[in-house]
Formats: sequence, C-alpha cells, structure tokens
Amino acid sequence: MRAFAASVDVVTYEFENVPTSALDLLESLRPIHPNRRALAVSQDRITEKDFLSGIGLTTAPYVAVDDASGLADAVAAVGVPSILKTRRMGYDGRARSASTTRGKAIGPMRLRCSKVSSISRPRSA
Repeated sequence: MRAFAASVDVVTYEFENVPTSALDLLESLRPIHPNRRALAVSQDRITEKDFLSGIGLTTAPYVAVDDASGLADAVAAVGVPSILKTRRMGYDGRARSASTTRGKAIGPMRLRCSKVSSISRPRSA
C-alpha cells in the first residue's frame, strides 16, 4: 500500500464496496476523494437515503426492514410495486428482489429478507 501511495498524488475509487479499512493507511499518505464519509454513506442504503433526504433531496419512498417479520408491514407502508434490497453490498440489480403485486410480494421476498435490508418503491411507480 505504501508503494502504491508513493506512486500517486490522489487516491480515488469508483466502486462503493471498498472496505474502509483499505483506506486506513492510504489516508495518512495521500488525499482520498471522495472522502471516507462519502464512502461510509454510500455503503449503506438506509444511511444513504437518510442522508439524501436530510439535505433536501427526494428519494423513492423507503422503509428499513430489520427482520423477516417486518417485511409485510414494510410492503404495506411502501406499496407495490416494491423492491427489497440488501442494505450493503448490493449493486446493479444484485442482492434485490422485486414485487409487482401485494400478494406476490411477501413469499419470495421473505426468503431474501435479512437484518440488512430495505424496501422501496421504484421511482417510476
């Protein structure tokens, strides 16, 4: 890592699933852009949506799903169609499950629900 840092002026990344621990040493040697706070926010879908809402931007309606028993309530709150996503490590259609009707939402989506999920309505809905 030191050799890499010595070979660059600035460290950057384009993929949010970079372990923040990988930046520990680099941060002391070179500027990192976007900064670590931006990385931490972008790595968690609920943190990211809360941050964006907090600065006045509009997001699709969303609800955190903390466990499988909360999934039905989350679908009822958000409505259908809905998308269940993992809070971390999901990207470009990975680690998500979609629903087009309330009846179809609960069964398949419950199988994918874990303590690290959120459910939201697609923007076009």
